[in-house]
Amino acid sequence: MANLQGAMPRRLISIALFLLLLVAARAGASATSMAIDPLIHLSADRVSFSFDRYTIDARGHVVVRTSNGLVIHGQTFSMDLKLDRYLVAGHVTLQAGGHTQHGAAVSAYLQYDRLYVVPITGEPDRWTFIDNDLTKPYKGLIMPGDVFYFADFGPKRPFLTARSAVIRPLHYVRFEHVTLPFLGASLPLPTYYLNFSADPNLVQNSLTGATYDLTYNFAGNEHSISALHLRYDSINKGYLSFEQHLSGRNGYAVVSLNPATRPQKYWNAIFDYQPNQRLSIRTFTQLFTDQTWLSSPRSAAQWTVATLTYALPKSFVQLTGFQTNYRLVNNPTESQNHPTYLQFTSTTFPHQIGKLPLFESMNWGFGFNHDSYGAYGDGGLQKFGGYNYTTIWNHTLGFTLYTPSFRLTHHVPASKMYYFNASYTHSRQYFSVPHFTDVQTTSASISRQFSTSLGAYLNYQVQNVGDIYRVGGYSSYTPIINGVSYPSFAAFRGIATFRTLALGINGSPDPAFNWTILARVHRDFPIPEVGLFTFTPYNVLGNVTPPGQLGEPPYDITADLRFRVARHLNLEIQRSYFFHYGTINWSPTFFVQFTP
Repeated sequence: MANLQGAMPRRLISIALFLLLLVAARAGASATSMAIDPLIHLSADRVSFSFDRYTIDARGHVVVRTSNGLVIHGQTFSMDLKLDRYLVAGHVTLQAGGHTQHGAAVSAYLQYDRLYVVPITGEPDRWTFIDNDLTKPYKGLIMPGDVFYFADFGPKRPFLTARSAVIRPLHYVRFEHVTLPFLGASLPLPTYYLNFSADPNLVQNSLTGATYDLTYNFAGNEHSISALHLRYDSINKGYLSFEQHLSGRNGYAVVSLNPATRPQKYWNAIFDYQPNQRLSIRTFTQLFTDQTWLSSPRSAAQWTVATLTYALPKSFVQLTGFQTNYRLVNNPTESQNHPTYLQFTSTTFPHQIGKLPLFESMNWGFGFNHDSYGAYGDGGLQKFGGYNYTTIWNHTLGFTLYTPSFRLTHHVPASKMYYFNASYTHSRQYFSVPHFTDVQTTSASISRQFSTSLGAYLNYQVQNVGDIYRVGGYSSYTPIINGVSYPSFAAFRGIATFRTLALGINGSPDPAFNWTILARVHRDFPIPEVGLFTFTPYNVLGNVTPPGQLGEPPYDITADLRFRVARHLNLEIQRSYFFHYGTINWSPTFFVQFTP
């Protein structure tokens, strides 16, 4: 590796590594305290999996081995992964504790640790075994009505076939020696992992957005997932990425490399640890490298944020720290380019004001920013009044008022009911540089659900953003760009106003198809004159970044369609129209994204 120079954020990185080890240790501890469900090892001539029904079907020389010592031989195996049970039929042989039992079929109910068996006897009978004890058959006990029901795949082709599988009931299944239908061909894979647990930590994501993402989970268990991603976006085009998930009893970790096959790589790491119901620690670190494959990087930069949150009876407090290193490789003259930010905030939970239909929440905080290098190497964060500020302190105070949903109509069907919502937010932040910022946002909306498949809302929002100096600050001037003057900007003194009227309509006539239309009118100051402000940028997905920027077009309308193109694949298409804003009518690109 190249010589990494400059002061690394050792404390924040140490916290991240500590949390990773803690999550891994907790994951191991959780594994030892798992529920009684055994691990199931299944092998057969053909193992099939249906994604639509979430069922596994195995045929020919079926062998089931469980981690609690049970071995079952048969000809057919069926398991509904949503249920905690499986069925084996056809010349069945059970072995456990040195004892053997023959039968026509056996159904294992794992939650109750019971085996329901159709034995081979002179007369039809059904036996029940408890705790895998084959020496004590309970004859004639009442059994569930569907105990020997085989799941029906139907006419659809299975999602994949395999030779064996490892199943942790209610958690995951890992198929081995897999054949996966792909683009009309059969794609051989060594393994395929599928998670269906209720653990939300295993679905946390550290990858940035992409137009298309084909995920291949090649390894995992109840506490981890290892995945390769085949992705596409408008900037990087096609590329591969890697993501690793870890989940423990009190936290999780997600690390990724994205894109892995392009020179400019982002190494992301998210760690979250919650030792109790009140305390939460979360870190996010991103390392940027410009390198050919895994050779010595030509340039590298790192950004880390750590957040500690603690809940109080009626509020919560939060401590957030940022550390950035813009130059980690070469160029020793810029080794000090690592600004630091620390902020403490306290926020109250929503509280009803007396008996009024009005709720409030308040927040306050203080913090500081430090940068002795400066954005351009000229030292400091801001130059003002003949002084160079390398450290800027700040303190904030704010509140939010909002109403619950008001019914504007009464004693009418739900399809004719109108609802009203309103909110007001005001925050002010003072700095050791003699100025403050003030943000006020007022919003009111009326909505109606015309039917189960059609809804609409009308929203009006006003936002005032001020950057106000006690002395000096913004001076009046008329910009001249390419020989064109813009006199309206001469009235700007650091206070901007954004007014937006929005009409949204959404429809979902079918679970596999939905659409939305959003029409907006903007009346902003400074006036968004063509050529004065840069047009709102688009991200790698092709959609507009969030509104609230100088230069919003006066009118825009956006249509969004989302529909199913395959059994497990949805396509979303979006585009905007800007009504002759300068030379722009349609947005430069379509927003296109494939989602599961």
